[in-house]
Amino acid sequence: MPSPARARRGSLNPDANRALRAFARRSREVNMPVYDYVCNDCHKPFETVLTLTEHDHEKETVTCPRCGSKNVEQEATAFFAVTGRKS
Repeated sequence: MPSPARARRGSLNPDANRALRAFARRSREVNMPVYDYVCNDCHKPFETVLTLTEHDHEKETVTCPRCGSKNVEQEATAFFAVTGRKS
């Protein structure tokens, strides 16, 4: 008789198996960086998620979610990095 864990693994249909594998791949992906901005017109701070390429090439397209102004400035914020090395 197969173990309960083996029986559970085999009970998924092929579509569910494929979806489970896709979810596992996505969960290992690196998170996108979050950038903090402040609007110079309404003084509202806000965050936006951009890829590194978007951040480098499309800075002028960031707009304030409150007033829609493009007169925004990126704030310097603290961050942490997770690496595979132990210190």
